[in-house]
Amino acid sequence: MRNNQTQTPLERLIADKNRVKQLCEEKGRVINDDISYVQANAGTLLLSSLSSMLFPSSVGKKVASSDTIEGSDNSQISLMEMLPLAKTLFPIAWDVAKPILISWGVKRISNLVVNVLFKKKV
Repeated sequence: MRNNQTQTPLERLIADKNRVKQLCEEKGRVINDDISYVQANAGTLLLSSLSSMLFPSSVGKKVASSDTIEGSDNSQISLMEMLPLAKTLFPIAWDVAKPILISWGVKRISNLVVNVLFKKKV
């Protein structure tokens, strides 16, 4: 192709199209690699997130074998750190809790109905 200054508008559009297409393919590969990593390590990532939430004092204390982070209080996780994790885990927790709550509610209501209908009158 000709130099940028001597290219026609059509040639510039074609060159831009090819450049954007190549960038999209490269970004697509990067995203696919990231998704593959998350899929392959989902359990480990979830457990490490939960362990860092449940045991915050052991997270981030050590930088090297003998160096510690100075000036940081890692004994508590801030609300802003917990919010994304809670937002991600809420649907899973709801899917687990919903059948438990429904079965508890059905048992409770059936006991009330049975007691009302078949209660012995004195």
